[in-house]
Amino acid sequence: MLFDTIVSWPARSPDLTPLDIFLWGCMKEKVYQTEIASREELIAKINKAAMEIRQHGLDNVQREVRWCAEVCVRARGGHFEHLL
Repeated sequence: MLFDTIVSWPARSPDLTPLDIFLWGCMKEKVYQTEIASREELIAKINKAAMEIRQHGLDNVQREVRWCAEVCVRARGGHFEHLL
């Protein structure tokens, strides 16, 4: 059987996903730096932010995920968002 071992993983741990750890925070920071006047401007800012993130690479994602996992382990799987 391929999955014959049980791996302990904190229940409902969205804080351990790369999107929550890095991407969405980075996107929000870039998109909402200045006030948005229209839907079109919002879409343009989202597209620009996505291109900037792609161009700079996602090298930080692995580092951020590892760091959050370490914080989660230190918190013994409990709530740790306040420690980030």
